Amino acid sequence: EASETSDNKQIRMRRKISSNALGQKNRRSGVVNFALEASRPNCTFQLPTFTQAYKKTERTTAAHFYDSCIQKLTSCLENCDPPDRAAYLYLRGMMRAAQGSSLTALEDFHNLCSADVKLFPAEHVQSIITSLNEVERSQLEQKGLYKGGPMEQKMMVGKLRKMSTEGDRGQGLIIALDFDQLPQRDVDVQEFSKHIRLLDIAVDSEVIERLFVSLTLEDTSYLDPDTFSIFYDCWKETELDNSRVACQLPEDCLTREEGVLKVSRLIRCDFGTGRLILTHKRLLFRTGDRTQEVVRIRDILNLEKFQHNTVLTSADALKIYSKVDGQSPFSAILKEERNQWFMLLRELWCGRNIAEGTKDPQVVHQAALNVLLINAVVLSGDYEECAHYDGVEKAAANLCFFTKRQEQGKDNLPEETSQVLIQR
Repeated sequence: EASETSDNKQIRMRRKISSNALGQKNRRSGVVNFALEASRPNCTFQLPTFTQAYKKTERTTAAHFYDSCIQKLTSCLENCDPPDRAAYLYLRGMMRAAQGSSLTALEDFHNLCSADVKLFPAEHVQSIITSLNEVERSQLEQKGLYKGGPMEQKMMVGKLRKMSTEGDRGQGLIIALDFDQLPQRDVDVQEFSKHIRLLDIAVDSEVIERLFVSLTLEDTSYLDPDTFSIFYDCWKETELDNSRVACQLPEDCLTREEGVLKVSRLIRCDFGTGRLILTHKRLLFRTGDRTQEVVRIRDILNLEKFQHNTVLTSADALKIYSKVDGQSPFSAILKEERNQWFMLLRELWCGRNIAEGTKDPQVVHQAALNVLLINAVVLSGDYEECAHYDGVEKAAANLCFFTKRQEQGKDNLPEETSQVLIQR
């Protein structure tokens, strides 16, 4: 909890390295300076011998050897320095693949592609995906490494796609290195749209235009590359965190239509100390290994900001009222995250209300994308280099599309129309 993950360190490192460093492409290209790593001493990992593997067994086999190697590599991963983590992930992933543990091997490669993309074995991963049976593919979806929802985001260097024909099944791993897709100069809205689509962030023209306005605050018709780069780093950083949390949840916790959209910092609430987890359908609370449902988004009655006062302190807090009879309001002390959580919950809640009113489930996925975009805009707004640094709240509010529509009553249907849609 206290130590930052190497995935996020790699992302932040790209912001800090000078574009003039030796052997370094422009920092917006996302390539880490190899000269920084070249000065580090080599680290040698010694494989156990066949005779050392499971000495207590009567006959040593290849399976015993792989088990021994995996145990040793796991121990190294738990105690290694962050720069060495990628190499150990690569080796353990290969050992697990050779052992036949395809899903755990893919977890290692998924983490590897964000720790050091240069080591990512794209062709080998594609062959593993191709060999998965239906049960394994279903388990892969539940672990969060493959997400089937229309608005779900791809893995850091690749994505899995369900193909339309049975003969094409398993050929859906598309390796798409995206570092060179970041702009190197100021871009107008047309060029911005091209990059956003290439990076698989959004495809709808109106959504992309609203994002462009949010990042520029309408002060200029061009977006600078620094703002774009930091926004994208925050987007990927959140994607990695959400994927990691989804993998840690119990297998039956999320449905196929759910994905993790937002995870809070460590907070105090009515259920104790832990983290809030926002999905497409629900607000969850996780403490330790226990996860419980706070409220379904469709059951939210109202959201209320308030101050949690004690004798010595006062903190920003949020109260959530439920439509469910007998369910008490839920209170969480969110401090500086309070306004952001209020905005995200409200946008998703309004989107679900409109989806139910218009009988259009696609609206929920559109609202979920808005939540992800708002979060990335808010996070990137903490950096002085960003064009929206002095107007983060305005930039985020501009993306609250369904909140505004519900306030304006534009999607309220007549009762007769609603009844016809229900009967259909």
